Amino acid sequence: MYGIITQAGGDIRIYSELGLGTTFNILLPVTRESASTGNVVRRTRQAGGGETILVVEDEDAIREVTRRILSRNGYNVLIASGGPRL
Repeated sequence: MYGIITQAGGDIRIYSELGLGTTFNILLPVTRESASTGNVVRRTRQAGGGETILVVEDEDAIREVTRRILSRNGYNVLIASGGPRL
């Protein structure tokens, strides 16, 4: 996510507080260009090169969908339903 945002000339601000969660503020530059309505080009190359990603999500369905998407795109995925409670 960070790479996509910074490549577009944007910025990301992350705020996290124990017990409350995390907020991501994504700031993207204004553009005068209109959205493309042309044909969608499909990627033929997998995004991942075997990198490992840890996904921590407490909802089973979201965790499983995320795992499947990342795995299909060439990533090794470790999943967890949560971390230790402090």
